[in-house]
Amino acid sequence: MPRKPNSERRRKFPWLQKLDAPPRKRLGEAVEAAFLAKVLMLGIPVLKPWGDSRPYDFAVETWRLWRVQVKCATSHRGTRCDARAAGSGKLYTLDDIDFLVAYVVSENLWYVVPADAFVPRVTVHFNYGPKSQGMFEIYRETWCLLAC
Repeated sequence: MPRKPNSERRRKFPWLQKLDAPPRKRLGEAVEAAFLAKVLMLGIPVLKPWGDSRPYDFAVETWRLWRVQVKCATSHRGTRCDARAAGSGKLYTLDDIDFLVAYVVSENLWYVVPADAFVPRVTVHFNYGPKSQGMFEIYRETWCLLAC
């Protein structure tokens, strides 16, 4: 049986259309949910502080508590994207967080970056191309940094 053209299906089923990216706040919440699912699937115990008053989003429990800030890496230019290393306009310090975990949604890539590798930068740049030699490429999918 031949399929109906897309335009005909859209008229009959208006909810079958391309979804736009969620607003910034909801995108951040979705990336935090993805982080939570990822670390739980890896068997890493995780804690979520109550409210938004802490400079970190999660605490990961291994031999100590690691404070983790989760970011969505955006602003794509080719195979480069960025994550802000600041919250509410204030740069993160080593007293604020232990790790910045950035998610590149379009590529389904995670970067687990120790704070001492980027503090005091405002922005962390990720170059995820096939021959990338970006400064933070060594932190791609380095979940063992949280669990070891």
